[in-house]
Amino acid sequence: MATLVREVYKAIEAIIPTMTITNWAGFGNQPDGDAVEVLSDSTSDVGLCTIWGSDKTTGELCYETITLNGTTEVKTAKLNWDDLYAIFLGAANGKSITPAVGTITIRESSGNAAITTLTAGEIQEGMLILLLNGKSAEVANASGKIYVNTVELATAANGLYNAGASAGGFSLRVKDKLYIISDNTGCTTQVVILED
Repeated sequence: MATLVREVYKAIEAIIPTMTITNWAGFGNQPDGDAVEVLSDSTSDVGLCTIWGSDKTTGELCYETITLNGTTEVKTAKLNWDDLYAIFLGAANGKSITPAVGTITIRESSGNAAITTLTAGEIQEGMLILLLNGKSAEVANASGKIYVNTVELATAANGLYNAGASAGGFSLRVKDKLYIISDNTGCTTQVVILED
């Protein structure tokens, strides 16, 4: 006798829209013990910005979320960033995303040397890092090659690999953080975060 099974699907908590993931290997300039400032050339850029990087003293991965203030620079409370890995225009958990309206510049606090920029419509630069704390995530990419890791910074050597939409995608439970990188300039991907 057949048994009927009622499947209960999890509700969607957040959708990170399709974005470009590049073959990022490090920003050309890094804070190296400095604080970081973020500002835009548009007064309309007033959303959240999450910065992921390492601590100059301990080397540990850390992040800080600040609220942009248009053309007025906003300085991080953290004063000793070493290397930055990711800039994300939203909260660390993937919510409250607001794409750039103008050109947003991330720079060193001392001397104002630029680290990277986000242009209109972009939501991230560098690696994509999300703090999901045990939630499920579905990762699908529309083009190119992406590498996904849930334990450490993703690389082509250690990342779970997906080569385009024909490969389907990943559905995984994320213990803590989700790391995504590409080895293909112009690769695009989308992340859907599901409620517990």
